[in-house]
Amino acid sequence: FVGTKMERRRSLRILSVVERLDRSVTTVLSPISTTGLGMLSLYYVALSYGFLVIGLIGGRQSLTRLVANTSMNPLLVLVGVPMIPVSLIMLEALDIEDKSLSLWRDRVSPSISRLPVISTVVEYLWPTPHRTPTVSHPSGFINTIDYIARSIVGGLTLPFFGYAIGRVLFKKHNNLQKVVLGGMLFFFLKTTLKVYLKQQQFRRQGFRRVLDHSPTVDQNSQLVIN
Repeated sequence: FVGTKMERRRSLRILSVVERLDRSVTTVLSPISTTGLGMLSLYYVALSYGFLVIGLIGGRQSLTRLVANTSMNPLLVLVGVPMIPVSLIMLEALDIEDKSLSLWRDRVSPSISRLPVISTVVEYLWPTPHRTPTVSHPSGFINTIDYIARSIVGGLTLPFFGYAIGRVLFKKHNNLQKVVLGGMLFFFLKTTLKVYLKQQQFRRQGFRRVLDHSPTVDQNSQLVIN
């Protein structure tokens, strides 16, 4: 009987130790290991993309020299190369379109309206809306995910579009100049088109009219509510 009690105590101690280990794995080790593997995967993807951009700009020989160069600090390569995609994504996430639109609506447009000839031409090409449109700033989880996805895709595809445009328009330049000039031109054209689209959508709201709107119905409904 005494032996069975001792065996039960031992089994309870072993069970408590196993439960503590399982709790520590569930609450501590699993989140840390999952986060670490996720960060390591992102770092590896960023490093691979950085080497891909370097190979696109300088060719295979420059990429080979960069990897085989023993005089260069390896920490500089391990930190600087992954910053290439990070910098591109941050550039795309600056939201230059909304800032350009705010500058146009607050500063440029009032200044143009004070000039007689230019204001007449602008009024002829872009008539003033019947009412002042409201600026809407979409929010929510879906819009946030869409903004993040657009920033990532736009930033990561910028060097490749720049290289393609540079090969067509800047044939006499080297690869670095092709990518830089082509990327700047592509970014400028894309930003200009997006600003034009948002401005036209903003102006379109000012010309909207409700065709079946009846003021008497609104007055009657207001009287009923009161």
